[in-house]
Parts: sequence; C-alpha cells; structure tokens
Amino acid sequence: TFGALSSGGFSTKNASIAFYASAQIEWTIIIFMFLAGANFALHFFSFRSRNLLVYWKNAEFKLYTGIILAASTLVFLDLGGPWQGVGWGDSLRAAFFQIVSIVTTTGFATADYTFWPHTAMTLLLLMMFVGGCSGSTGGGIKPGRYLIILKRSSIELKKMVHPRGVFTLRFSDRIIKEDLLLNVLQFFFIYIIIVALGMIYLTSQGLD
Repeated sequence: TFGALSSGGFSTKNASIAFYASAQIEWTIIIFMFLAGANFALHFFSFRSRNLLVYWKNAEFKLYTGIILAASTLVFLDLGGPWQGVGWGDSLRAAFFQIVSIVTTTGFATADYTFWPHTAMTLLLLMMFVGGCSGSTGGGIKPGRYLIILKRSSIELKKMVHPRGVFTLRFSDRIIKEDLLLNVLQFFFIYIIIVALGMIYLTSQGLD
C-alpha cells in the first residue's frame, strides 16, 4: 500500500504484485496508483469541500485520466482479449495495471510485457514519457507540461492564420507568462535529449 501510494513500487516479493495472483489486490493497487499520480492538492480540496467535481474541473487531471483510459483500452485490444489463454477480465486488468504503473512511475508489475505484441509494448514505452500530475508523487514530464506545450502550439498555428491576432496562453484559469513557458519547454527538450543520449549509449554497449 505504501509503495503504491508513494509511487515507489517497492514489493516484499521478487515477483512483485504478480506473486499474490489476486484480482482484488491488483484492482485495489490500480486505484491507489492512479490516486497517487493525481495532484495531491485536488485530494485535499475534494476532501475539504466534499465534492468530487473538484477533480473534473482540473484540466491536467482530465488529460491524465484520458491518457490512462485510452492507452489501457488500446493495449487491451492489442492483446486480443483472452491473451495467452487468460480471460477478458484478466487481459483488461493486466492492461490497466501495467499502464497505470508505468504512467505513475510506480514500477509494480503483474506480467512480463516484453512478450506482449509490439503495439502494446510501444504504448507502454510511450507511457513512460507521461508521468503523474503536477503535485503528485509520480515522476515523468507530467501531463500539465504537455497541456501547456499543446496550447502554445495551438496559438502558433492560429498566428499563422491571423498574424496580427493577440492570443493569451491560459492554464487552469491563470495566464502563463513567457518565463514559465520557457521553463516548461526547456525541461521538455532537456528531458528528451538526455533520454536520446542515454539510449544511444546503452545501445552502443550492445543492449537492446
């Protein structure tokens, strides 16, 4: 429980959560990993106001939830339902567990996904670049930064059509100033450059 909520992923068993072979345990951990990847301020405001709509009013949380639902569904479909002799429910649980674990950078595992179809493995790889929300225990680039980059890209496209137009970049009802935008872009590109250089170095050592 502590490993799930802190998105640390520590397990007392070598086989991680797969050791328990329990659907109830896996779904419970999926829920807590998902909650750990959300902004903890949202948990506080929701608890204080006794209103779950606090989550849905947050743009980053909606993107975070949408990415997890879309990626899990695509992995489930790519597994072909009853993958390797297991039922639909087991395939769905495996898809959600691995996606949520990787998106939130928790690191728990219930299946050896290196034997999964290539599309599913590619989706899992891409999910490593998402991360939990801002203000969460999850690592990664974070959906909030992607939102800012996407909104800025949208503004640049609008400027191509309306060169004299004045557009304001907003995120969560606040105006994003140029210095914060540059900070986000700098973080994103340095992150990608480090990953690319790391991949080149590892492959040069004969690793896949």
